[in-house]
Amino acid sequence: MKILKRLKLTEVIKQCKTVVGESAGSMIWSKKYFVYPDADYKRYKAFKGLGVISNCVFIPHFQLSGDHRHIAKSARRFSWLHKDIIYLVEDGGWIHYNTKTRCIIKRKKAIKY
Repeated sequence: MKILKRLKLTEVIKQCKTVVGESAGSMIWSKKYFVYPDADYKRYKAFKGLGVISNCVFIPHFQLSGDHRHIAKSARRFSWLHKDIIYLVEDGGWIHYNTKTRCIIKRKKAIKY
């Protein structure tokens, strides 16, 4: 988001008919998104996104194995504060979202939280 803002591309991108994002690039399409504590971030933090997707948030790189309490806690906090649906997307997963109808058309390896 910082780079898009600095290059003054956010308004141009919002006009696109097709949007694609991988990893963090999938997160920024929401009106708000969050990161949870991991190797890159010391604590939960919410950010303002592009607002193209207004009713859900995508969290990439979710893995079913291992300890997910920190992710679940961050997801609950965000959902409670912002009233958005959260999709935890596993590696290799994807979501097809229609921006006109604001609906998920199809998804693979994406858990609705």
